[in-house]
Amino acid sequence: MANTNLHKSLPAIFAVVILILVAQGVLAGETFTVLNTNDDGPGSLRQAIEIANASAGPDVIAFNIPGAGPHTIAPIRPLPQITSPVTIDGYTQPGAAPAAKDSPATLLIELDGINVVKLHYDSGLHISAGNSTVRGLVINRFGNAGIHLQGNGGNIVEGNFIGTDVTGTEARGNFRYGVRIESAPDNRIGGSTAKARNVISDNKDSGVEILLGNSIGNKVQGNYIGTDATGTANLGTCAHGVVIRNDADDNTVGPDNLIRGHDTGIRLDSSNYNQIYNNNFIDNTVQAYVTGSHSNMFNLDRPVGGNYWSDWRTPDAECDGFVDDPYAFTYGADYLPWDRQDGWLGTRPKGHGPSPKDGDVLTKTWVLLSWSPVCHATSCNVYFGENFDDVAAGTGGTFLGNQTASSLIIGSPGFPYPEGLVQGATYYWRIDGVDELNPDSPWKGDIWSFKVAESLSGPLDTTLSFITGGDAIWFGQTTTSYYGGSAAQSGDISRSQNSWIQTIVSGKGTLTFYWKVSSEEDFDFLEFYIDDSLEGQISHSVDWEQKTYTIARPGLHILEWRYIKDGSFDSGSDCGWVDKVEWVPAP
Repeated sequence: MANTNLHKSLPAIFAVVILILVAQGVLAGETFTVLNTNDDGPGSLRQAIEIANASAGPDVIAFNIPGAGPHTIAPIRPLPQITSPVTIDGYTQPGAAPAAKDSPATLLIELDGINVVKLHYDSGLHISAGNSTVRGLVINRFGNAGIHLQGNGGNIVEGNFIGTDVTGTEARGNFRYGVRIESAPDNRIGGSTAKARNVISDNKDSGVEILLGNSIGNKVQGNYIGTDATGTANLGTCAHGVVIRNDADDNTVGPDNLIRGHDTGIRLDSSNYNQIYNNNFIDNTVQAYVTGSHSNMFNLDRPVGGNYWSDWRTPDAECDGFVDDPYAFTYGADYLPWDRQDGWLGTRPKGHGPSPKDGDVLTKTWVLLSWSPVCHATSCNVYFGENFDDVAAGTGGTFLGNQTASSLIIGSPGFPYPEGLVQGATYYWRIDGVDELNPDSPWKGDIWSFKVAESLSGPLDTTLSFITGGDAIWFGQTTTSYYGGSAAQSGDISRSQNSWIQTIVSGKGTLTFYWKVSSEEDFDFLEFYIDDSLEGQISHSVDWEQKTYTIARPGLHILEWRYIKDGSFDSGSDCGWVDKVEWVPAP
């Protein structure tokens, strides 16, 4: 009897000992190592969480389970809620490794909820402490979410497989959510590097859900949502890739998320001021759905900084039921497949936001698509010309025609640019009409402008089409070149400014080009980006050198060369050059 009573008293005695140690500072900021896959007891994950909860923290839970692995921890009852800041790091298990640019992560610690899912409606890891990090774990088959962040924010979830097996190739979804952020601010899901990328797939309700009023400032970046660990195959079927709902405002989805194979790629429901940009939406039945929301921004910054949508049903997909609130968007430029045979792409500003600013740069080979509530009207008259006053008054310029549909398309076969546009000249266009849905639309009578850039295909010795912008545009010149007697040179910019050129290629392939720079060493750079990921930079005095990059992922890819200056000092010619750009698609 005495032994039995002692056994029953051990948990209480254990808790008292922990509290004493914490009071003495012994356990503050400690590392607790998981040594086995047991449900509880010494060396178990459960015990490590319990000790970390009692510690002043922030603590680390590491793994060193004997054997090659992978090692599966399958609790028979829910794990404790995490109430004290902690880092749970699966990469500490010997043999585990984060993802690299062209290879998925090797993960060896799996949390499998198959034993508890029928008994409880619980998550794999439920974190209310805030300021915690979860990385390098496989989390699958729990009844609620793989990871549930609730209350306190500032958490990081990176480098995990959530809803797959340990290889990242088989679907083992959690029964509702991959990651659920509930009333918690400033969390980061994923990150800007390959090693921070989460694979979040086959979770039946949504890959990532952000909800309720205190869920602000969250960022979902660089993840594969709906695919296997290589990003090349759909994995399982889910309702939504990302959901933002119930007054969750001012969150960011992007850049560089691949959201693939869902009923809806992204859904915004009664949430405002969120930003969705630089993502790749593929094979979703509905790419985006917005209801009861306003002032959400789809795409930001540069003209080719947009989301990429595959198989968008029509240029006006929102008006065909994808989005039931045509006033849900502010300005942003989405690049949609328009003429697939020619491979042209177009910018598509949406909603009530500002029109493209004076000086925005396009080339004639790009189609400018503008979606405007003004054209939900009996008629919309479109004027185009070089003289601002004439276009503003509707008395001069070119009358391009009358538009009664919900989409105005400048530069399309229906409304082509007039012949004879002059490179470097600024042109204006205006819409007049009565908006039946919103008579007070701020777009009615707005004057839009753009500047025609010279073609850079010749100086760059390529058939690719380019756009250029920033604080000054790139231009072709014959003074400095590597091949063919001409090259493209960055614009004349001042301190803290930039000048860029961009093009888009499709699918896998190999890119080669030559570049050269003359600048302030280690402060002013010529940079090269693929899909907003910095791939290389040079500064000081670098003569012509060839660069080669292989793109192994399908889909559309942004290629950008950017010359940037810091806020002080100048040196050299203060510019960069690019020449002989060659893109060879993979067979």
